[in-house]
Amino acid sequence: MKLKGGEIYYGVKEILVFLIGQVIKTGYNSPYRIAILTYHDIPLDKNKDVFGVPFENFLFHLSLLGNDSLKSFSILRSIKEFESFFDYLEDRRNFKVKVALSFDDGFKSFLNVMPFINDLRILTFLFITPKFINSSNKYLTWDEVRFLKNAMGDRLIIGSHGLTHKPLHSIGAKDVKEELYSSKSIIEQQLNVEVHFLAYPYGYNVPDFIVEMAYEVGYKYAFTNKYGFVCVGDNKLKLRRIPILKWDTPWTLKQKINGDFNPHLLYSLLKEKQSLHLK
Repeated sequence: MKLKGGEIYYGVKEILVFLIGQVIKTGYNSPYRIAILTYHDIPLDKNKDVFGVPFENFLFHLSLLGNDSLKSFSILRSIKEFESFFDYLEDRRNFKVKVALSFDDGFKSFLNVMPFINDLRILTFLFITPKFINSSNKYLTWDEVRFLKNAMGDRLIIGSHGLTHKPLHSIGAKDVKEELYSSKSIIEQQLNVEVHFLAYPYGYNVPDFIVEMAYEVGYKYAFTNKYGFVCVGDNKLKLRRIPILKWDTPWTLKQKINGDFNPHLLYSLLKEKQSLHLK
């Protein structure tokens, strides 16, 4: 993924890494887990970006999440419910996989889907990059972020996605601290909220020193781009998520939530066919 004129471009290598997530533990075998479904842009028209889930597809995804008769999972409703998951306060009898949404980068298209998300009453994380805000008509403005927060209330958690979206693993410690601290500070000042959540930019590679720095700056929870579920006992500053891509159907979405989607198998097939070439 590269930045050009404030816009994001994804390469084949990043897409595969995002999918495969360097999976060591995915939580497939744990019945007690949370699936954080990760979206980016939700364009109204078709686009070439694999992370841009078309608007109509997204509405189909929400239909699946809202269909009680088909679900083997349940919707995460509040941040309190999310935090109690780690404290063993949940009643585990008849527990279903819990689902929440996250959106990275702060695309303006979130405005179009917010009413539908609000109707579903599902916990949603919006991870924004302050340098993108107000930068172009592709991204949200601060006034729009405030509007979203007011409209969704406690079910919308605003978090940091770095100050400028630099890959933290490839910059020096001083710059990492600036990315983590300044983004948190700016969001807090602009929105008058406390920021405790972080999504690492290019988060498929998060060295321990970055995790330690996130803790020192004041983050309580941080998400990587590694494929998998949030499980009890996980490091709260290295949590996994599930990427949702433009070709995901309600069926593949359900497969991912239930843990039936195997990114290792996909990678093996791609390598065998050599249909994609990594630089």
